[in-house]
Amino acid sequence: MLFPCVEFCRRIREAAALRKAAAIAASAARVGDPLQRILEAALTVLPADHLVLLRRSTDRMACVIVAAVGTAHVWRGLRVPLGRGIAARAIETGEAQLSHAAADPDASTELVARWGLVVPVILHGRVFGVLATADERRGLTARHVALLRKFAEQCALAINNVSADRGVGT
Repeated sequence: MLFPCVEFCRRIREAAALRKAAAIAASAARVGDPLQRILEAALTVLPADHLVLLRRSTDRMACVIVAAVGTAHVWRGLRVPLGRGIAARAIETGEAQLSHAAADPDASTELVARWGLVVPVILHGRVFGVLATADERRGLTARHVALLRKFAEQCALAINNVSADRGVGT
């Protein structure tokens, strides 16, 4: 366990990032690119260099990166085949996937990283896509799974709010 002061400061930073994401999600219809901004807030409290939101294609064979921050910012708009890795498992099962490359036989189909974490974004009871991150140096833990789930919920809320606003305007 971390020193009590370090742990307290970490929790304060995480709560502030989640409050920021919630404010963005709540005003998503009036904010330019709310998903990108939510991912930016999330990355500040994750032990990773990048975070992406992949939207599942209707044929379930690929995903499109709809938002990307950190070292992955250049990947935005790319179409990524699903393969058999942890992103595909998260989309199929609707469950978060935490993987260590050395222990995962399907890790070769994913981006090369020591640790991988993929959390589904659930919208109206269905998997819209996934938030995915990876780290080569530090380990991702169950605490990071829980934290990324909270950001996935804010992404779903933002998507819903933008969709609702577009529906009202038509």
